Amino acid sequence: MKHVLIDISGIFCQESFSTELENCGLFPGIVDLSGLEGTNCYCSDEASAVIRREVGEVPLSSICWIDTGDYHYLSYFRGSCIGEPFELVLLDNHTDDFDLADTLSCGNWVSALRREPFCKGSSLIRSTAEAAAFLRHSSDCDLLPVFLSIDLDVLRPEEFRTNWDQGSMSFEEMLSIIESIVASRKVLAIDICGGLTESKGATPSDLAHNCRQRLRLSDALRKMGI
Repeated sequence: MKHVLIDISGIFCQESFSTELENCGLFPGIVDLSGLEGTNCYCSDEASAVIRREVGEVPLSSICWIDTGDYHYLSYFRGSCIGEPFELVLLDNHTDDFDLADTLSCGNWVSALRREPFCKGSSLIRSTAEAAAFLRHSSDCDLLPVFLSIDLDVLRPEEFRTNWDQGSMSFEEMLSIIESIVASRKVLAIDICGGLTESKGATPSDLAHNCRQRLRLSDALRKMGI
């Protein structure tokens, strides 16, 4: 599956992630929104119009890396492109479902997506226990396809560095949960956010570590058939 990087903060260049993907024979598409104003944590109306156009051109079948958690609201635009009933499945240390205000943000995009006509619900997974409950529910109901959105702050800090408070999930636990979801549900789209930029205090060691973990996740997704 093709990788697409939506770059606003410059994180993928700082980590050399795009270069490393190319070295692996994976040549990612890059959506460069680095010059766009009104995007940091909150999305202005002007930025929204540009993002909707640019993100709308990214195939849903792509593995979409959408910058840091400050820009997780880009998942709203991805989800709003889905043209059939689906459930949002969110791996995240935060709910991102605060009351919808006038401005779309990284804290309310789930609420916004649930108002879209094809979104029939959402499930938040922060632990293996919550994953098990979700999978039990999946076995007892008529299954909808899912939109899988992953914020890497669900991982404990030693597994991946982000600029948000982080969960307690191990990398292997996350991979096992993703694999179980992929095995039990049709995945219409997948996106991944999270990271730490130099401007937020990332060291060269942090950047190198996160790049290795992204490549590890990319390889695991390939082996899962995604």
